[in-house]
Amino acid sequence: MFSRLAILLLGGEPERDIFATKLAFAESASVPLKVFASSPGFGAEERLWPVEAAGQLVLSYEAVDTVTNFSTMIPKLLEAEVGKVLLVTSSYHMPRALAIADVMLSDKNITFEPMSVDSTQPLERQWKIWRDVLRARIWRCTGWDFRWLEKMLLFWRRPHDGTLVC
Repeated sequence: MFSRLAILLLGGEPERDIFATKLAFAESASVPLKVFASSPGFGAEERLWPVEAAGQLVLSYEAVDTVTNFSTMIPKLLEAEVGKVLLVTSSYHMPRALAIADVMLSDKNITFEPMSVDSTQPLERQWKIWRDVLRARIWRCTGWDFRWLEKMLLFWRRPHDGTLVC
């Protein structure tokens, strides 16, 4: 079992990036914790620059949703011999992230601790948690994260001029 501590940042919101950067440097004065940032939003590279400058940033743009945040980052965490992650996401998103982490990270013997970023948004609906826990269990048994399906659905939601249909 690995013993390294790192931050797993579920990206997409500037407040999460800022929080993760502060957390990385708060844990150790000399060398920040390594930050694994999955699907960071626009401008994340600038907000995470202090961690990058210290050589402690792993950015990934492979994920298309919360389940694939985990499925694409777990191999990187294992390669880096991470045994525990501080899971950073918004408070409204944390229940779903924890439910997925319980299935996917626990399967790889990676422990986790929630580090919520305060948000005024209401909690996500329960059906999203159930759906993603089912997907996480399928991934655990088969290795399929359905990333290809999400990409295909995103493609079909766009009109031919490139704008997104709501």
